Amino acid sequence: MVICHPGMIPQMKVKGATYTYSSQMPSKAKIIDLTRALAEQGDRPGTGARRPTYIRRPLKNALMKKSTTEDARLMLEMFRGFDTPENNAAMKWFMKEFSAKDYKEFKKKYPRGSDGLGYVSRILGQFEIAGVLISHGHLNENLYFDMSAIGFLWPRFENIIPGWQKEAGPALWENAVWLAECQKKWAKEVWKPGLKWKSPPK
Repeated sequence: MVICHPGMIPQMKVKGATYTYSSQMPSKAKIIDLTRALAEQGDRPGTGARRPTYIRRPLKNALMKKSTTEDARLMLEMFRGFDTPENNAAMKWFMKEFSAKDYKEFKKKYPRGSDGLGYVSRILGQFEIAGVLISHGHLNENLYFDMSAIGFLWPRFENIIPGWQKEAGPALWENAVWLAECQKKWAKEVWKPGLKWKSPPK
């Protein structure tokens, strides 16, 4: 993780390309390219993948934006970038094999360099990217939460994240954690069964 303080412009090198972050996110094309590169590269120890941390919108202001056609295009491109054989294998493994009641058990079962750690990091990496885009207002949260499985998957992560952050630092997966908290708020305050939270077509 690269922690952004005022005046700092962090960089991330992925597959030979250098991406520079400032107060504005890169263009849509660069976001998509970065998403694909990170999806392919994953977050295995030693890969050098470093995800920047930003000052995010307050949680209470994160569920207010109306979606646009551009939001939909970007979200679909992001999901296409995530749709790789490696990420699909990670999700298949996670749903069938993953089990850890806390970080201590997680670290013991899936040590550094293990496939299990790599798979978990791939899934969390997708939430991390989505959290950055949504928190900066570049991706609509209603569209994302309506399609994402984070609400279903997060309960299996939330008991391991605190210990992981305590060991590696609070910046680790903080965008994913923020996103999960937003989803809980969205599920409570926005979502209604039977699609009643959506405006009927005119």
